[in-house]
Amino acid sequence: MFQAVRTKLPRVLAVCAAACLLMQAPAVASPDASLRQKRQQTDRRLDATRADLADTRRQRQDTRSTLQRIDARQTRLADELAALMADLKAAEGRLREAQQALRRTRAEIEANTAELEATEQELRGRQKLLRARARASYMHGGINYAEAVLDVQTANELGTSLQYMRSLITEDRDKLEQISTLERKYEATLDRLDELESAQDEAREQRAVERDRVAGLVATKRDVEAQLAEQQRQHQALLAELDSDADRYRAAIDDLESESQRLRRRLAALANTGGGGSSSAAPPTRRSSGFQWPVSGSITSSFGYRTHPVLGYQRLHAGTDFGAPAGAPIVAADGGVVVTAGWLGGYGNTVVISHGGGIATLYGHQSRLAVGVGARVRRGQVIGYVGSTGMSTGPHLHFEVRVNGGPVDPVRYL
Repeated sequence: MFQAVRTKLPRVLAVCAAACLLMQAPAVASPDASLRQKRQQTDRRLDATRADLADTRRQRQDTRSTLQRIDARQTRLADELAALMADLKAAEGRLREAQQALRRTRAEIEANTAELEATEQELRGRQKLLRARARASYMHGGINYAEAVLDVQTANELGTSLQYMRSLITEDRDKLEQISTLERKYEATLDRLDELESAQDEAREQRAVERDRVAGLVATKRDVEAQLAEQQRQHQALLAELDSDADRYRAAIDDLESESQRLRRRLAALANTGGGGSSSAAPPTRRSSGFQWPVSGSITSSFGYRTHPVLGYQRLHAGTDFGAPAGAPIVAADGGVVVTAGWLGGYGNTVVISHGGGIATLYGHQSRLAVGVGARVRRGQVIGYVGSTGMSTGPHLHFEVRVNGGPVDPVRYL
């Protein structure tokens, strides 16, 4: 698409230039008729150029819309990535909190474990005394506290004995309660540790998921951004070409409008001075003997409207194409004077011969020429060789017949 847009304007202008050159061939029609025909051709080129400018403007608008969509997609990708990065940051924060809580709980367990071990060691000593007293009570039928009290000799011994027994009983009960409390605290701490370890594992998994999501999006974003950047570069280049084409189209329109106005003034002047009368010379007609075929080959594309093989749109094919190999000789269809011999825009290397009576023939896309401007050629004389120069898809001869500058079907004259 970019290539077609870039080459479309020069080719249209080249065709217009060719038409202008052909219109310079000698004619015997009245000045009024010739000017009217030139003005009509100028107006047609003006309309075609205006249509091309409108098409360029539409393409420019489409390109700008595409660039806007690319910018919007890049913005969405950036927003999605920012949201995922925020999720990842939150997941890492939760993981840090879980790890800190786990460290605190483990420290608490270590402290409680040490305290529990010390208490249990002391408890085992107490339990030995309790078991010893229990065995003595069992073997001797139990402890008779009344006899124990009666065995004392003095009041001080009695008080000491009673105090000692109460102390033993209270201390043993306190130790049992302390051990029971520590055991419950220890079990609760272990349960808390299990919960925190589960929370830490869950936080690790969530962080891994978030990291995978972010990594995937970053990779996708990098690939998509590269594609979007290339599309953006191409569309910006196309936009610059369209802007340049639009400027050239506007300049061409200005020139064509000026030419149309000039022809209109000349027509008006001729009408006012009476110079528009018809000429006594007869209009050009098909020659009775007919033109000679310009090349040895068959017709591959006829005169008329068709889809152009290079430009890709409907336009008038102003001549007849003959299939022939590259380098095959091209001959003059009839005698006359060479008025053009050289490069002619989309026609490539071209020869134009004026045969008099307003009739001219054109031989386009030649590989090389065998005549120059001003040469008088005879019917059947070699004037060049088949090629594929200019706007051509392969070796062939493009042959035109023009009457007073306007193209006609060449088959009528062969």
